[in-house]
Amino acid sequence: MPASFSLRIESGDQAGETHALEGSGLTVGRRPGNDLVLHDPSVSGRHARLSIEAGRIMVVDFGSTNGTFVDGERVEDSPLDPGTSLRFGKVDVSVHAGEPPAVAAAPAAAPAAMPAASPPPRPEPEPELDLEDDLDLELEDSAEPGAPGNLDDDFDDEVHQIDAADLGRAGKGPGLLPLVLAAVVALGGAGWYFAGMPGLPGGAGDDTPQRAVAKVPGNLLADPSFEGDDLGGEGAAWQLDETAPVSPWVADAWRAGGELGLGCDLEDGEWALVRSKPVLISRSRGMRLGATAWAEGSASIQLGLAFLDDQGDHPPARAWTAPMTEASGDSELELAVVAPPGYESVRVLLRASATGGAGSAAFDDIFLVDQPGQPAAQAEGFTGLELGSGQLTISHADRPLIVKLGAGGSASVRVSEGGLAVELGGRDLELVLDPGFFAEGLATLGTGGYQPHGDAFEDEGVTSIVLGQGVHQMRLDLGAPTTLVGRPLAQGFRLSAKLQSSSLELELGFAEERAQAARLHTRAQNAERDGDLSMALGAWGKLLDEVPFDAELVLAAEAGRARLIAAGLAELDELQDDFERARFFGIPDLFDQCLAGIADVGARYAGSEVETVASSLGERLAGEAKAAVGADVDELAAARAAVLELIDSTGSKKLADHLRARDGASSTLKGND
Repeated sequence: MPASFSLRIESGDQAGETHALEGSGLTVGRRPGNDLVLHDPSVSGRHARLSIEAGRIMVVDFGSTNGTFVDGERVEDSPLDPGTSLRFGKVDVSVHAGEPPAVAAAPAAAPAAMPAASPPPRPEPEPELDLEDDLDLELEDSAEPGAPGNLDDDFDDEVHQIDAADLGRAGKGPGLLPLVLAAVVALGGAGWYFAGMPGLPGGAGDDTPQRAVAKVPGNLLADPSFEGDDLGGEGAAWQLDETAPVSPWVADAWRAGGELGLGCDLEDGEWALVRSKPVLISRSRGMRLGATAWAEGSASIQLGLAFLDDQGDHPPARAWTAPMTEASGDSELELAVVAPPGYESVRVLLRASATGGAGSAAFDDIFLVDQPGQPAAQAEGFTGLELGSGQLTISHADRPLIVKLGAGGSASVRVSEGGLAVELGGRDLELVLDPGFFAEGLATLGTGGYQPHGDAFEDEGVTSIVLGQGVHQMRLDLGAPTTLVGRPLAQGFRLSAKLQSSSLELELGFAEERAQAARLHTRAQNAERDGDLSMALGAWGKLLDEVPFDAELVLAAEAGRARLIAAGLAELDELQDDFERARFFGIPDLFDQCLAGIADVGARYAGSEVETVASSLGERLAGEAKAAVGADVDELAAARAAVLELIDSTGSKKLADHLRARDGASSTLKGND
């Protein structure tokens, strides 16, 4: 099989073009508008690579969005034979053995005719290429009309050829990418390549002259404009998120200033994320982030900051700009924040996503500078910080407590009479607790009373959340009953709910409430000592439901209530056993004693679960007692007589007389009933 091949574009804007492919240095890449270009395989963001290996052409897909298809089947890598159907995204290409046919020259004087019996000499075999070496491309200089290198800029069924000699000579050239681009220009591809590009102001997608990279004094980023950066490489200034379905690439098509920018194409539902190297947070802890960026189609873009704890004690806190779309009509994004306490460094985040259709997005000329700022609110030693779009953090002194409060849209915090007032842009609540703060305690208050939680849960009718203990303690008032869901995270704990109101109150400082809790605890202890169990249970219940702001008193109240309720339920169990014995022996007066005892237990434990259980048990046993007392008197009398006769026969006259007297008393009682 020959060691040279040609590609013919069958669909797309360049349908009809034919390109020669010889050696292993050419790549087919996709750009906005589904155009094909030949370029250096080392350039980030390529679609796929074509190379010749052992006299056979190979295609390798680089995780492209729209995929590479061989004979209609999506592939990651595959050999190609002549006649194979090849498709890059939406552009079809056919593969042919050998070089493409020669281009028809422009009309000119006819050369002398060759004798019919003398066919043209066969060309010498192409030199074998060393595929291990990098190959640079040069244009073959020829003055012959229609020869490769002297092509007009029209694209109808033209043939563009780069021969093996060119490739062989190019190995000594000054670099692959500039010569490849020069080859594309000579092939007539530069016109459609650049003209079809979307672009930033002054970028490659319009006719505006290229402008210099914007210089921002104090910029903390190592490569703010992606000039020469090895995107995603080891030690690179920018790293790709490996979990994202799309990887952005660096190219001149995405630039705002300089030669290169960062961008990507997205299908519906896809997203991409790029992170910078960590940057140390300054002593002022304030910073300003900005970039020139754009979104096209259904794409949206955001700038963000991820605050990092170098010791790993706290989960990452994030700040984001509001999403920018094509409809925003803006090309500048900025975010000014104060870093939360407990975090020593920060990464810049570049995020693009598409919803409702395909789109494109790009970033360039990014800056991060120190800019002193002030917290949004401070009260009782607590600090509220607003982190961009729809998120807050709450900290105490130098410790983060609530890493995230809010769920997008908008979020603001201010000082209020009771502590801090929070205003959310929507009705969705998402709250992430720092793991150390979660360990201090979490409980819900509402229709179910005081409910402590240490693991995943779902509570209905929750009106407020009690968090932490001591100086860190707070209560988040939700305004109206809602269903609250709690789920553990790898670091910390998440709470989420649908709210009735977007206004929340974060109550802080509970000195008066703690004093009231102490009084209730003392009252409960005295009532238990005096035997007034109902009062003791009521005092401890009020402490838990209304003023659960002293951790030690909360634990004492829970233990006291549990102890008394267990004792009351045990008393009811004993009375139920007595009732079963009375029914077995058929002694009616014992029924009355058991029922009276059950009623007494319910009264002594009034206001608790014991009273509820006693009431239900008493009603059930009263019905059973009435049925037992109404049994056939003759059958009962016959049974008793048989027992007495047996006792007499054993010589136990005194016991028999005692039972006869007791039986007479019971019979009299039954007759009176």
